[in-house]
Amino acid sequence: MSGVGFTTDNYLGLDRRGVLQSAPGRAVYAFSAADAGRVTVSLSFSTDSAELDLLGRDRQEDIVRVAFDGAAGRCHDC
Repeated sequence: MSGVGFTTDNYLGLDRRGVLQSAPGRAVYAFSAADAGRVTVSLSFSTDSAELDLLGRDRQEDIVRVAFDGAAGRCHDC
């Protein structure tokens, strides 16, 4: 598994809670902790590349886009 994490505006309205969506080979977890205006997002996905962390940022972003292509959605209770 490999992954990426970042923070963004809390468009889900989470307040000290999180949501998880998973599918074979990938998962998305978003949670709000101390700052109710921001959420931390974790994208995890399966990969065969042991060198992924050594690639440049643009290439890493391309790999994440491919891994999550077609995975649009929103949880029912957000």
